[in-house]
Amino acid sequence: MVENFKTLITSKMIKWIKSSGTTWKLYTDGSYIKNQDKAGAGGILRNKIMSMILAFSYPTQFCTNNYSEAQVALIGISWCSNQWFEALEVELDSTIVVQMINGICKPHWRILGIIDEIKFLIKHKNIGVIVKYCYREASEVADALAKYATQIQDPKIILQEVDLPEVTKGLLRMNKLNFSTFRRRAKKTYT
Repeated sequence: MVENFKTLITSKMIKWIKSSGTTWKLYTDGSYIKNQDKAGAGGILRNKIMSMILAFSYPTQFCTNNYSEAQVALIGISWCSNQWFEALEVELDSTIVVQMINGICKPHWRILGIIDEIKFLIKHKNIGVIVKYCYREASEVADALAKYATQIQDPKIILQEVDLPEVTKGLLRMNKLNFSTFRRRAKKTYT
């Protein structure tokens, strides 16, 4: 019976989609390196021509994956609301956190405070915020910034592309050149 299992690999091309009109795009991601017990949060804010406005890396304490994803979304949305950005698209690679922020499902009690704070910022700061899901491969720059955050001691805000960590610079350049990445998934099937 085991001999009859076959692995079917599917791939999907993923591209970074430019924001429309005057919209700003914020990608955020959390990271946890289990063997080092270190967690980090990272994000990048870009304008409609794909230029970086701001990037950040924050070392954090790990609680759960969803907590980390919500925490980094709060960091990014807080900064944007304090700068009075009028139209913001936030993209996360966590479906459940996106659903919690959008009110589709109820948050776990551990992250209820963070989700409520995000909702408050969106509602009371009068900025148009759309929170959407994106594939992990579309937020590689934010992922690299989150991993970088696990290696530093203090939060870091980056205002110029030249100050980004080398790996992140390369990923950002590939996005700007509109290079695609591929999402590959293996699925075992019985024949």
